[in-house]
Amino acid sequence: MKSRLHALMKKYGIHPKKYMSQNFLISTSVIEKMASFAEGTVLEIGAGLGFITEKLALSADHVYAYEKDKKLAEILRRECGFPNVEVLCEDFLESRVPRFDTVVSNIPYRYSSGITFKLLTHEFRHAVLSYQKEFAERLCETMGSRLAVMAEVQSQREYIQTVPRRCFYPQPEIDSALVKIVPQRKFETDAFFENVVRALFSHRNQTVRNALIKSRDFFGKGKEEMKEAATKSVKAEKKVSSLDIFEVKQIAEGLRDALGN
Repeated sequence: MKSRLHALMKKYGIHPKKYMSQNFLISTSVIEKMASFAEGTVLEIGAGLGFITEKLALSADHVYAYEKDKKLAEILRRECGFPNVEVLCEDFLESRVPRFDTVVSNIPYRYSSGITFKLLTHEFRHAVLSYQKEFAERLCETMGSRLAVMAEVQSQREYIQTVPRRCFYPQPEIDSALVKIVPQRKFETDAFFENVVRALFSHRNQTVRNALIKSRDFFGKGKEEMKEAATKSVKAEKKVSSLDIFEVKQIAEGLRDALGN
């Protein structure tokens, strides 16, 4: 795979662009593992030179291959001659996404959070994505961070395997990991709920009361007003890191009433 990559780079006079988080996955075994999760209409984000795309085309009904880089998108159209592959030279985060069943992608790591949560606004069976290992570990926590809480509300996550840095070109500084995501929304959220999560987990080792008081600027409230609301909060003396998502929901609902939001 690596020799083929270099041949394509030489043929088209291209080099990976660091500012676009271009690290091409070149491990055949990892690519085959990822492609084994493809079902129905598949979405691929950051298709690059099509190494994963080609494998997806063999088992999928249809593949929407997003590639923002115009040069790579053109190469992909030339080199990946499968009739069931549709190359979309668009920014996924700004695009109107077609209907899809599954997602299999080595996503650009710089946009991991944005891509993940945009996907979770859609209905689909599952996604298998490659992330930086540290991000993957935080994402797969039940609680512990704002990322984990918002993911837990909307999905189930499974850490599949670590992917060593040597499996990429150019080789990144840290290892990666594959994560399977299955949409499963526990309850509806809004901007206020997300703000409460941000406020709480900015001080995850504090009590709920102290975390809310210290994060009062998130709500545009003074210290005394926030102190009164936080003291009356359910789970006020419980440590933020020990909360579950339903307790966070209770806290958000109570705080909304107390602050008149």
